[in-house]
Amino acid sequence: MNRILVFVACCLWLVGCGETRRPLAEYSAYNATERVILPSDYVDYLRKEKFTHGELDRLPTVAIILHHDDVEAYLRALDYTKWERLQTGETDPNVMFIVRDEPGKRGFIVNRGLPGAGGITTQAAELAALGVKEIIHIGTAGFVGVELPDRAIVVSMGSIKDGAAVMLSDEPRDPVSRPDAELSFRIFGAAMRRKIPFHGTIGYTSPIFYLQPSGIITEIIRERRASYVEMEGAPLFEAAHQLHVAAASIVIGSDRYTLDRDGRLKHDYFESTREQEIAALRIAIDTLTK
Repeated sequence: MNRILVFVACCLWLVGCGETRRPLAEYSAYNATERVILPSDYVDYLRKEKFTHGELDRLPTVAIILHHDDVEAYLRALDYTKWERLQTGETDPNVMFIVRDEPGKRGFIVNRGLPGAGGITTQAAELAALGVKEIIHIGTAGFVGVELPDRAIVVSMGSIKDGAAVMLSDEPRDPVSRPDAELSFRIFGAAMRRKIPFHGTIGYTSPIFYLQPSGIITEIIRERRASYVEMEGAPLFEAAHQLHVAAASIVIGSDRYTLDRDGRLKHDYFESTREQEIAALRIAIDTLTK
């Protein structure tokens, strides 16, 4: 009997808590307070306990976060033959490939991307603590509507915020997070020099991939709020602002959401985007190293 009373009391307490605070209200209520858990502390720990022979010193100051499982294959496709593999993560398998300076070019890092806000912001923070000043994210996206061609390369002009971006933002009421303008324009220039077609538009950052609510996607299509849906853009841009580094994003369409004649949501995958991803990597390397 006592257990039942305790259970009922707990249920009533939880119901009362739900009524007194709007869900996730704290995401923007404390943005002006001090930020804690600093990436520099973790990197200091790595230098003292794991990489004690200077492996984390004198690293390149530009990086690409590439969302693909075989980074080495993509580097080989661009005729790179030498790199160092460095894994810093313990809880997460954070793997970096270090390409050192070549004649006429700066060295760069390719960080194998971890998905979503938690992955991208952790990686960006640790890269910044290692001395990186510029980051270009390369990932895939689901196009919404029919504005963009299949498998198009898109340079982000901003992304509608997810909860993580709101928590990281100095201006949480602004619905859109924006990349570094100067870095983004350099990406445009690199693509044009290579005569690689690209588009510049706004995306929508979702914190999830599987089990997305269809109503959100339907609303985006009908209101034309964004041209694509992805998982990392907005939190990367906000984290970069907090870290005082420049960040930009390139995405390639891997699938598409459309509405049929009856207004029902359809979702279709494209064929391989390997060619476009390699082209995007080439653009990013040109942008950061020349």
